[in-house]
Amino acid sequence: MSSTQQAVTPPVQRSLVVGESPGARLRRRLRDALDGLGWRHLGLLAALGLSAVLNLYRLSQNGYANVFYSAGVKSMLRSLHNFLFVSFDPGGLVSVDKPPLGLWPQVLSAKLFGFAPLSLLLPEALAGVLAVALVYRYLVGRVGSFAAVVAAFALATFPSFVAVSRANCRRAAFNCKFSNFTLTRCRICRWMAMSSEVISTMSPIMT
Repeated sequence: MSSTQQAVTPPVQRSLVVGESPGARLRRRLRDALDGLGWRHLGLLAALGLSAVLNLYRLSQNGYANVFYSAGVKSMLRSLHNFLFVSFDPGGLVSVDKPPLGLWPQVLSAKLFGFAPLSLLLPEALAGVLAVALVYRYLVGRVGSFAAVVAAFALATFPSFVAVSRANCRRAAFNCKFSNFTLTRCRICRWMAMSSEVISTMSPIMT
């Protein structure tokens, strides 16, 4: 009798799952997803959300921020030569005093969305949010989940970090790339990443 019940039970359970409504199925999947999320994941999501709000809220009110770098972005939009050599002037004779990887995302954003304050400041703001996630990723395996979440909140709300993330001075992008270096466990990949940063830093000097 017990063997018969065991043989009959699975089809009954499958029929119940198949027969549930789409709304019930969606609620079940959301409930399963939330059950799989621990408090550390919820804390990280809260830190990322707070960082996004602080970095992106009314971002366009800052205008072109540092007009020196904004002018360099506008010059790099004119030609591929100016883009590769981070030229400040339209003639391509003077390079900006910052590595190319700090300004290229702003150029690509301006190319996609047009040359406007929001398109210039958006890459730096997003880099600030990504830096918060990388700090959590770096610390969670070394000091534990609680300390990693606290560090993520501390970085997301640190006044000077929020200020530079809402400007186009590329400091948030630098913090993001530095965190990426520390997360790279492969020694060859780490050296490749550091070499690319050195080359991008030296290229304005060589030109």
